[in-house]
Amino acid sequence: MKSSFLSRQEKLLATRPLVVGTLLNHGKIAEQFAAARRSGIDLLELRLDTFPQAQGPFQKTYEFGRSLLREIKEKLHLPVLLTLRAHDERGPHPTRETLSDAHRAEIMARLLPSVDMVDVELRHAPFAKRMTVVAHIHGVDVIHSAHNFSGIWTKSQMARFCAASRGMKGDVLKLAMMPASNDQLESFLGTGKNLSCPKKVLIGMGKLGEPSRLFGFSFGSVLTYGHLGRSAAPGQIPAGDLVKAVKTLYGSR
Repeated sequence: MKSSFLSRQEKLLATRPLVVGTLLNHGKIAEQFAAARRSGIDLLELRLDTFPQAQGPFQKTYEFGRSLLREIKEKLHLPVLLTLRAHDERGPHPTRETLSDAHRAEIMARLLPSVDMVDVELRHAPFAKRMTVVAHIHGVDVIHSAHNFSGIWTKSQMARFCAASRGMKGDVLKLAMMPASNDQLESFLGTGKNLSCPKKVLIGMGKLGEPSRLFGFSFGSVLTYGHLGRSAAPGQIPAGDLVKAVKTLYGSR
C-alpha cells in the first residue's frame, strides 16, 4: 500500500501548515488552474459538490469527477483533496440535496485511487465511518469535518467530535465555526489546541475568524485554506496571499 500523503509531509508539517487552494465551480477552470500554479499551494481541494455535473446520476457524476481529476493531475501535478460536501454543511444557504450519503460514498470510493485526501462530514456518522475504512484501504488520508456557519462550537461539542473522529480512526479533525467576537475565536483555538486528536484544522470563519487562517498552526492546524478566485467559505483569502503569509510567518520551505 502506498504511503499516505500526510506521512510524506511530516518534515514540512513540523515547521508550517500546508496551504490548500480550493477549486470551485466558479469562472473558468483554466483561470483557477493558473491561479493555483502562481500561488505555490501545497494541495488542491476539489469541491466536486459545487459543480452541477456532480448532482446527477451516478455514472455522469463519476465520469465528470474522473475527467476533472485527470486534468488536475496532468496540468497541475498537485496532490488532491476530494470533497463532495453534504448539503447541510455547504454554507448558510445550502442548495437542496440531490445526492444521498450512499450515493456520495459510492462516487467517492470510485475516485479514491486518483486522490490523496478526502473530506467527510463527521455528523454523517455512517457515511464517515464507511468512507474512512475504504479510504485507508487505498492509502488515502481522511479529514473528519464539522462546520457551524451560524455560531460557535462549545467545548463539550468539540471534545465529542474529537472522540468520534478518534473512534473512526480519522487522520485529521477539521472544525470550522463563526465567531462573534475575538474572545470566542481565542476560546475556540485554545480549546482546539488541547484536544487529544493529534492532527487538526481549526478555522474561524468570517472577518473575525480570518486570523485563524494565518495563526492556526500555532494551535495545531495542519492545513489552511485559500481561494483561487472566489471564496469557498466566509473569510477565505486568496491562496497566493496565504502562501506568502505562511512562508513569512513560518519560513520559506
